[in-house]
Amino acid sequence: PMNQPITDAQSQAKALKVVATAQLSAGQLLGSGQRLFSGACGSCHHDGDGPTLLGVNPPLALNSNLHSSRPDNLINIILNGVHEPATQGIGFMPAFKYALSDAQIAELANYMRLRYAPGKPAWSNLPADIARLRTATSD
Repeated sequence: PMNQPITDAQSQAKALKVVATAQLSAGQLLGSGQRLFSGACGSCHHDGDGPTLLGVNPPLALNSNLHSSRPDNLINIILNGVHEPATQGIGFMPAFKYALSDAQIAELANYMRLRYAPGKPAWSNLPADIARLRTATSD
């Protein structure tokens, strides 16, 4: 998947282009979604200009969840966090189920889609998707 280390030169060049394209949109997306991201996510998920707190910091522009046609995986990760990372180097992520409302998660997901997957269409049914997934994973 896109979250794995990139080894060959052609793939590295393609990945750098994806990351650079996503970085170009950063300054144009100021607002509540950007503030939510900065406050809840930015200390771990940054463009390489901050600390590595809970594992490696792979560029979110390469995260397949943000390029997917459905937001379900991203929403589940925001709601429930990552307690058992796929590899040891990825690290953990806290759950935001009880810290963020459905409206805040929708703003956050919209911002992340625009910021890290520019050119992809907005997800059309985020509030209903978030409510469905929050109910499906309730403790």
